[in-house]
Amino acid sequence: MSTRTPQHALYALLAAACFASLLTAGGVHAQASVTVNRLADMNFGDVAAGSSASVLYTDADASVFRLDCSGMLGFQHVDIAFTLPTHLTNGGDTVAISFGSTSAAWSYTNDPGGATAFDPSTGAQVNKDGGSFSIYVWIGAGISPGGATPTQSYSNTFTLDAEIQ
Repeated sequence: MSTRTPQHALYALLAAACFASLLTAGGVHAQASVTVNRLADMNFGDVAAGSSASVLYTDADASVFRLDCSGMLGFQHVDIAFTLPTHLTNGGDTVAISFGSTSAAWSYTNDPGGATAFDPSTGAQVNKDGGSFSIYVWIGAGISPGGATPTQSYSNTFTLDAEIQ
């Protein structure tokens, strides 16, 4: 049985950039837009120095976002991209964080169990045939605090960008 000590936590704060395009269809102008809402932050909980921990995108401790898309015409798509950190920090102390090729996922419904996994370092393209809809996005990661890592809270931010194409 491993001992867990306080706390190496990632509170993924959102700095989201949203882009919109002006569309013309048969003389009608429509403004397509996407709004990003952060629903939950990633949290590793208590992790002992010298051990490792991971949060899967299907876990309750994963970061969750809802992208509300409106005014989409035809076969437009939404590009999802992340700017990811390599470390969590607390003052001068750091803990490495890593993201795997299936650390993120998206779905039209709020159910990560049926979501489409993707590599957050390369992003995803979500296709939809027009209208207004929501896209849910989950992301998890792994950490490996070294044996000499002080027991304290660690954090960092990442950016989720959503762009209509």
